[in-house]
Amino acid sequence: MKYNKLGKTDIKISEVGFGAWAIALDWWGKKIEEDEAKRMLKKAYDVGINFFETGDLYGKGLSEKLIGEVFKDMRNEVVISTKYG
Repeated sequence: MKYNKLGKTDIKISEVGFGAWAIALDWWGKKIEEDEAKRMLKKAYDVGINFFETGDLYGKGLSEKLIGEVFKDMRNEVVISTKYG
C-alpha cells in the first residue's frame, strides 16, 4: 500500500480508502450483515487501508457505528472522514 502525508501533519494516509456507504445500505438489493461488514473493515485494515470514509446518512449512522466498534481501540491508527447531510 502506498501512503501520503496528510497536509502538513505527520499523519500517513493510505492512497486507497474504504468508502463505507455500501456496508450500511441495501443499495444493490442485498443488505450486508453487521458481522460481515465488520470483517470487511478489518480486512481492509489488514491489507493496509487506514483511511475510512463515512457519513451520518449511510444507514442512518450505521456505518459510523460499525467503524467505531471495529476501530475503537485503534483510534490513532486510522483516519476517519465523515460528513453530515
